Amino acid sequence: MKHLNIKTISDIQSYFNNLYAPLNSERDWQDIYGYLARTSGYLTRSIIKGNVKTQDFSRPISWLFGLANKLDIDIQESFFRKYPGICPYCIEKKCCCLKTKKKPKVHRQAWKIVEERDEQYIIISKFKKMSLVGAAENLQEIYPSNEVIWHFSGPWMNCSKLFEEVAELHEVVSKYLIGEKVQRAVEEEFADVLAWILSSWSCQYKDLSIDDEIKGYFYDDCPVCSQNPCNCGTNDSRIQGIIDIEKFKALRVLFEELEKVSPDAERDIRELVVSLKSVEDNQDETTAAAAATDAKTTYNKLVECLDKTDAVSKKLASISKVIDTITQYF
Repeated sequence: MKHLNIKTISDIQSYFNNLYAPLNSERDWQDIYGYLARTSGYLTRSIIKGNVKTQDFSRPISWLFGLANKLDIDIQESFFRKYPGICPYCIEKKCCCLKTKKKPKVHRQAWKIVEERDEQYIIISKFKKMSLVGAAENLQEIYPSNEVIWHFSGPWMNCSKLFEEVAELHEVVSKYLIGEKVQRAVEEEFADVLAWILSSWSCQYKDLSIDDEIKGYFYDDCPVCSQNPCNCGTNDSRIQGIIDIEKFKALRVLFEELEKVSPDAERDIRELVVSLKSVEDNQDETTAAAAATDAKTTYNKLVECLDKTDAVSKKLASISKVIDTITQYF
């Protein structure tokens, strides 16, 4: 993405199509949806646990765009048609659905609501930034209460709404593909999923650009294989939420290397190595959580009692980094 002039949501969608279309052509739409559901789940978990990173937002967005490309859905048009500077339910620039129960203040016939939204879309498409930042700002203007709820009651509403919309997206696509739903219904669900991702971003990173984060995360193209088009296999995505056995193996090796440069630590390290090896053998979460706790306890003890030679200090620093990576999952 580093050499491309990407300014709009459509530019981003086109980039993802060029990057992943060859690989995603081998996937059924349900496979792509599965990755969207997985990364959305990990996003909400990290938000609730308070250890969210900007890249946690990039992943579900990329899978949402991948699914849209698979189904020939224009996300930019879908989003701004659903949210054209007004709430799609009460038809107000600042949502008042709480008072009107998701109806207009003044009664309108259903066809007039659709017509008014379409007219607003024409207006907003001429004057609004068609970027992810523009989409996020648009949502903040319509739903300023979302940020208030986030900061005073926590992110639970945003997270639950994202889960709800991801579920509804699966249902509507399933019905669309057998002719029971029209394309516009599918487009609206894509808009809703993107809306709740962007709403969460705006509450979490008020002063950061989501467009810049997307560009940064994909600066060297596919973040896994660094190729364009992507050269990964269909199951080569990075481990995010399950136990990463390679990290436990790396931690065991580091402790064994520490033992060589500091024989006084042999007793503590020998017991820990057995625990870490059991994670490699069993690969279950209970064993991994216990071993991670043991590793942190042993590390803290060794920091206090070992002589800090250069070799020992370097090994302890490396161990600390791996422990931080592992313990974020528990």
